[in-house]
Amino acid sequence: MLGLSDDVERAYISGPMTGLPNHNFKAFNVLAAKLREQGYVVYNPAENFGGFVSHERCEFMRIDLTHLLQVDALVLLPGWSMSEGARLELLLAQELDLEIVCAEGTKPLLVVTETRNSAVEEEVCANS
Repeated sequence: MLGLSDDVERAYISGPMTGLPNHNFKAFNVLAAKLREQGYVVYNPAENFGGFVSHERCEFMRIDLTHLLQVDALVLLPGWSMSEGARLELLLAQELDLEIVCAEGTKPLLVVTETRNSAVEEEVCANS
């Protein structure tokens, strides 16, 4: 479906939540359902804490990063590059040598981007 390799069994969904209507849960949940229909075990941040959003950001990030350590692939939702959390998840996924794909089914492109302190290489989806 998304161009994931045959050896991927577990996938983590990453994308923007903060400041979006209903925390963008619909996009996360639709993609999670599609991945599960394909037979993948899915870690969906929209399902953390039963969907309650009243926890501190650090609590969400702790569970998200713990889940990321348990998967074979990271799937990026549109708009992920505007999310600090998703960018952090991408960096960790790169360090863990996870497969990285975009929800649109395209492979990420390697580009150099400027941060506050330096230039870094970053994977980005063509449509983000």
